[in-house]
Amino acid sequence: MAAFSRRRYLATGLSSLTALLAISSCRTPAPTSRTAVGASRPASANSAASGTPAASGYHAPAQRCEGGHYPSRNVDIAAADGTRIAVVSLGNGPRGVLMLPEHDASACRWWPQATALAQAGFRVVLLDYRCTFFSGCPAHGNTWDLPSDAAAGIAELHAEGAGKVIVVGASAGGTLAVVAAAAAGPAVNGVVDLSGPADVSAMYDAPAGTIDSFKAAAKITVPSLF
Repeated sequence: MAAFSRRRYLATGLSSLTALLAISSCRTPAPTSRTAVGASRPASANSAASGTPAASGYHAPAQRCEGGHYPSRNVDIAAADGTRIAVVSLGNGPRGVLMLPEHDASACRWWPQATALAQAGFRVVLLDYRCTFFSGCPAHGNTWDLPSDAAAGIAELHAEGAGKVIVVGASAGGTLAVVAAAAAGPAVNGVVDLSGPADVSAMYDAPAGTIDSFKAAAKITVPSLF
């Protein structure tokens, strides 16, 4: 992505999050025990990370992200079908942000923005989609089910102690953000879609209409910016 576009995403994303959190602050926080949207393991509200600790350094930002030395926690979580998803968690506090990258991009894509949000008091989860980078691949099909990966990320934020969660995505990640937020219901308090195509089902060889943000947007009742 060009430097200009990345600066635009950073500025737009941070201002969008500020606006959404201000709007959603009057809403009842989603329950931290809601893990049905994904399969990450339960943990207490004070837990730093609820998933299984990752093998030391194997997907640490310091090893693969430019400027990746900000304190973070590397964990593995499980999507609903059991697929292992590599997650980087950083920051603390009751306000959670799941940041979904573009097609064929890793968790590192959002690293500069994630560290800025963590420094501002947000709890942030980044992930590698299934079958890419450091995440696993399902043994039998469903290689297209990235919405389940996002759902597991939402559940992870709640399990770590986030009372409010906003899902942010860029390009295909924006499409996934809308689809995941619609499926999560009250577990998500806001969604930001930065330039996401309407439907990326074909991009991931998914059944027609499975990853369709236009269709999913009709189900969203929380504050949103598309």
